[in-house]
Amino acid sequence: MPLLPNQKYASFVQPVASVMMDENGVPYGVRNVTNKILVSSMPYTYDIARGTITGRQAVRRFGHNLDVGTSAETVSHIGTVMYYPAAAEILKIKSDDADDDGAPAGAGARTVWIQGLDNNYELIQDTVTMDGTTAVDTNVAFLRVLMMKVVTAGASGFNEGVITAYGADGTSKIIAIGAEENRAHSASFTVPANQTLYIIGMTIGDASLKGAEVGLYTRTFGGLWENTRPYDVMDAVVVFPLFVPLRFLEKTDIEMRTTALSAGAVVVAGFVGWREDN
Repeated sequence: MPLLPNQKYASFVQPVASVMMDENGVPYGVRNVTNKILVSSMPYTYDIARGTITGRQAVRRFGHNLDVGTSAETVSHIGTVMYYPAAAEILKIKSDDADDDGAPAGAGARTVWIQGLDNNYELIQDTVTMDGTTAVDTNVAFLRVLMMKVVTAGASGFNEGVITAYGADGTSKIIAIGAEENRAHSASFTVPANQTLYIIGMTIGDASLKGAEVGLYTRTFGGLWENTRPYDVMDAVVVFPLFVPLRFLEKTDIEMRTTALSAGAVVVAGFVGWREDN
């Protein structure tokens, strides 16, 4: 090695073999093919779906509305804008079909599971036994409902009617399970306490030639509803990847609302992403 100007001595560094170690300092081998490191990389969201990243949970919210009117409706089975209680309420759950009954003779849904948030925006859950077209009360009070699904059923294996969760007044609709679907499909979500939601894509569609306006409506805690992303669609399904995710803080309400350009539109809409602990 030639000397640099004003350098009296040449210094040599003995190469040191590098060793890969885990987070505990334990060396581990690396698979290779003819001395080439074998590498497999996976998108971040795939690892979230696999459950290999702690403190992250996938969020997928899709709804469909088979008869949208010319007034705003949440994209779900309820046919109106979703009801948001000001404080946690004991909900009333009932079907429009008598066969959705917890009795042994009930051929449809027998028990229904509800997941939601309490007054502190903490996750809670409950299971109720159906009584056909007679409303049954939940055992705990809900401020928000995130999901509802059938967990046991009779001979038919599914809910035979539309099962709806109402507020304490028995008339204000929150979420519903479409007949023979066994789980609610509602394009809505509220970010739990101490979490942040990232939305990375949305889907909207109309299958009726009626046309519809669809918007991603959001409301931060203590704030007002905003149409964050408005779209128009007719006889098409459009998927919108978001190259920069939308970020929503804890306690933010989110839903996709639609208004038909002509009454009777058939609309689907939803969003995907993940929520993570703060």
